[in-house]
Amino acid sequence: MVRLIDLDVSGASLAARLALGAILGGLAFLVFYYVPANLLGIASNLAGVEIPPQAAGVISSLIEPALPSVGLALAPAIFLCALFRGTKAYGPLTIALSLIFAAYVFLFFHGGAISVAAPVDQLVGGLPMELSLSIRVDMAMLMALFLVPPALGVAKGVLLMMKMD
Repeated sequence: MVRLIDLDVSGASLAARLALGAILGGLAFLVFYYVPANLLGIASNLAGVEIPPQAAGVISSLIEPALPSVGLALAPAIFLCALFRGTKAYGPLTIALSLIFAAYVFLFFHGGAISVAAPVDQLVGGLPMELSLSIRVDMAMLMALFLVPPALGVAKGVLLMMKMD
């Protein structure tokens, strides 16, 4: 038997927790860090052609610069939650994971309004005048809906901490 903080687990159970944590952490790394950090390269590979610089600028503006960093923080938090499930540390880890995910959602939605500026003359080409197109999509309500699960996660973590006392 191996002791994880206040929980005795068998060696097989510990190995399963480590494997599950590694799988979930790896998937979180791919989805929340690797894809946003390499979106242009992935889009180029999927399209089979190099994306023009004008379109690349528009695509790059959709990804908040801090988003991959917050996504990178999700991977170890998910790993630790899988490892320490059922221990005293699980409540605080659940709260931390929920807060990191809430930050990720907030950055993903650009604080509720996604704005994209695109120079029309470069996209269309050959226009005698310089035009700029700015598109703003208000997604505050959708962002609020995506923030409900992290809020419930924080509540779950608080309840777990209260239960362990």
